Amino acid sequence: MYTYTAYGLKFASEFPVPEFGPEIEGKPDITIKYGKVPHKLSSPSAHGIAWQAGNQKLLHSVAGIARYLIVEDKEIVIEPEPETTEKEVRLFILGSVLGALLHGRKMLVLHASVIKTKNGGVLFMGKSGAGKSTVLGSLLKRGYSMLSDDKAGIVLTGSGVAQVLPAFPTMRLTKKTVEELGYPVNGAEISPGLGKYVIPVRQFCQEPLPVHAAYAITAHNKSTMHFQELDDFGVFQNLNRNTYRRKFVHSNSLRRAHFDNLTALSGQARVVEISRPDDTSMIGEMVDRIEEDMNG
Repeated sequence: MYTYTAYGLKFASEFPVPEFGPEIEGKPDITIKYGKVPHKLSSPSAHGIAWQAGNQKLLHSVAGIARYLIVEDKEIVIEPEPETTEKEVRLFILGSVLGALLHGRKMLVLHASVIKTKNGGVLFMGKSGAGKSTVLGSLLKRGYSMLSDDKAGIVLTGSGVAQVLPAFPTMRLTKKTVEELGYPVNGAEISPGLGKYVIPVRQFCQEPLPVHAAYAITAHNKSTMHFQELDDFGVFQNLNRNTYRRKFVHSNSLRRAHFDNLTALSGQARVVEISRPDDTSMIGEMVDRIEEDMNG
């Protein structure tokens, strides 16, 4: 078994997951293995287009790739299609499957990249294509350290402080972004169809941090850039809107934990909404303004 850590959890896998790291010793919280996975669950209590949940199980089916079964939020069983590569299997473990697992363990999971600052963790939220990974890559070039890319896992301490957990030391960037930022392509391309590369990150923060602020990024077809700090109600709404795969918050107990985590984070973190032009040549200017704002 290959052993790793991510999001404060210990993973043991039958096959290498090089995006995770570093390898650790000790009893795993989560095991990952190949096995038989049903095409559907009996009497699911919740379901969507490609997933079903019930009886402490969640089944996620990826057409042409594999079926993934999460059991009691402690085990991931995978049955791949005959022609599926291990790289393709890993792609969805690191994506929707991991997101569902973290939700099941009652974390607040936001669609966000995270860096370390002198004041704590700062999140960059947004839909795919909003530019959060590009902002992350730009700030790493400026000397900041990363906690996560794409998915931020947040938990409450015993005193009710919202902390963001370190994920794993890689980020996914498009070929265009890699070229613009000057990163060497010494990682592996995730998939020929996606055109994204796994870039190892040396500046990785391995300690949980209190959440200090979050920036919610959206793109529009105008030429102006706008920063707006949100009020209390706007903060809650925006954080909820940027929940990663909110469909997986499917049971009453998960909804209650989700609400409690959102409420705690809303009362703690400053949230700024950024509307940026849909023009990558202005990303540098946006990063300049973000850096000035978050260190002000």
